[in-house]
Amino acid sequence: MAEAEIRRVAVPGLAAASPFSHVVIDGSYALLSGIVASDVPGGVAAQGDFAREAEIVMTPSRGALAQIGLGMERIGGSNLEITVTARL
Repeated sequence: MAEAEIRRVAVPGLAAASPFSHVVIDGSYALLSGIVASDVPGGVAAQGDFAREAEIVMTPSRGALAQIGLGMERIGGSNLEITVTARL
């Protein structure tokens, strides 16, 4: 079986995530990873507001999908990681 070509795509509005890519296409799969609110302009101000951070992350996610010809309806699964930093 021939190996699929792996393609990396830059996400509009986000700084390069060196040494990794936010979007990797492997054959018929597109994988988005590492998009966090603090990487989006204005996102730092939303830290601690989970709903607002989620909204902020959706904008570059939609942009990344659109850039490769897909929409949010094509998402087959999602993992969300939450880190709470508070003084205990």
